[in-house]
Amino acid sequence: MGRRLGAIGLALAILVVAGAAWLQITGTSLWVPPAVHQAQSGDGWRLLASGDWGTPYSVEFIDDGRALAIDERLYGLNDLGPVDWDREAVVLLTTTVSGSCPWVRFDGLGRDGDLVYGRIADQQQLVIGPHACTADANPHSFLVAVRRSWLPARPFTLRLTRQIRCVGCGGSEEVTVH
Repeated sequence: MGRRLGAIGLALAILVVAGAAWLQITGTSLWVPPAVHQAQSGDGWRLLASGDWGTPYSVEFIDDGRALAIDERLYGLNDLGPVDWDREAVVLLTTTVSGSCPWVRFDGLGRDGDLVYGRIADQQQLVIGPHACTADANPHSFLVAVRRSWLPARPFTLRLTRQIRCVGCGGSEEVTVH
């Protein structure tokens, strides 16, 4: 019985090594995309909408219902749910995703002094393994209601992510909120 299990183990090891060599030679990948769980709320925020729309590498701070209504019409958004404008403001964060790796997740808002930024996990953090993503940049937006009491005193800086991602994008991924 022990010799039989040893032989089976050796055969499996040979198959794994041969399979890995075949994958390298042929360029074939057995990579499976990650399951992306999107939280709907967190400390001081709640997600109103997300999707493949918006202006890449941009942020917007929305202080009233009129401005939000313009964005709703512009992007064809429906049924966002109520926003309590006395207690909440809305932040629009638009990042980019690869057409071949469209996985992105909003993990919340971060705050560091007078900087508020999106915590966004994209394919660079979510993809594990040798899968190569195409270099195209397609917009993906997160429309987020944020509790005003969570925000720093004005003026503060709102940024897409903690670090500027797109040097040369004209500063669109950062705004000063007065």
